[in-house]
Amino acid sequence: MKNEFPKIINEMITKADANKLEHLNFHSFENAVEHIDRTMDFFAVHVHIEPLDDDIRRDEHFVSVSEVNTGSAVEYKTQMYWLKRQDEHFDLIDARIEKLKNTPEYQHIKEWELEDEVRLKDRVLEELNQEIQPKIIRMMKEEYKLMYEDEWEEKWHQEDIFKDRIRKDYRRKYDMPIPFWHWDIRNTWQQFYFARDKEENFYYRKGGSGSSGQRYHHCIFGHLFAIINDEKPVPTYFFRYDSRNRFLFDREENELWLNFMDIRTNCGIRETREILKNVHRIERTWEI
Repeated sequence: MKNEFPKIINEMITKADANKLEHLNFHSFENAVEHIDRTMDFFAVHVHIEPLDDDIRRDEHFVSVSEVNTGSAVEYKTQMYWLKRQDEHFDLIDARIEKLKNTPEYQHIKEWELEDEVRLKDRVLEELNQEIQPKIIRMMKEEYKLMYEDEWEEKWHQEDIFKDRIRKDYRRKYDMPIPFWHWDIRNTWQQFYFARDKEENFYYRKGGSGSSGQRYHHCIFGHLFAIINDEKPVPTYFFRYDSRNRFLFDREENELWLNFMDIRTNCGIRETREILKNVHRIERTWEI
């Protein structure tokens, strides 16, 4: 599959595999515009990810499967109880902690370390949970009566409300070359910005919408590459990670194409409209 990629992409991946791919580092947009080496070769890569096909969403060839302990039914109901009464819960915790600190068991501690505070808070949380447990169980019984009516007692005795519940967690595998493989699952697309110097060294940054850091880099380097694109064309390579976990090359464009989502956020650039006026806009990633 790698042989089907454009030559410069293969060269970059080879460097990345050898741990010779470095970051483009600038502390601001102005700093980047002033100090970027314009003799370098620049190119962008846009990667779009498709949803997995329904028939393989639980296939271990395509997803990683793990077991997650979600706690018992009583623990869950207790969490929900306190979640609806957060202010009361916080007040009870604070009051109980202060009360315990004044007992002989804790009075000898003159300077509280973080570990001491954490242990004491954990103790208080557990005590409050135990104290509220009889009420939680009564509430659960009432729910069973409403759900199962005449059969509620039979259902109640069939289920162990104190038993830990285990669910399976399915996480998609991302079988892509470095640096594309480190995928943020919050994104349906990511934009990569690359530069190659005269010594054949490659540099890059990754932008996206999944985090403030990704949005910042997308903003900084999207605008920077737009300025460079006005001076010399910045080619854009389109890839997709398809519904069967295949990393596929779609096409090459001779100029800069950008996903405009979140490109104006997190970096305070005021001249956005002017800087981006000659950039091709990726309107909707599912149509590329």
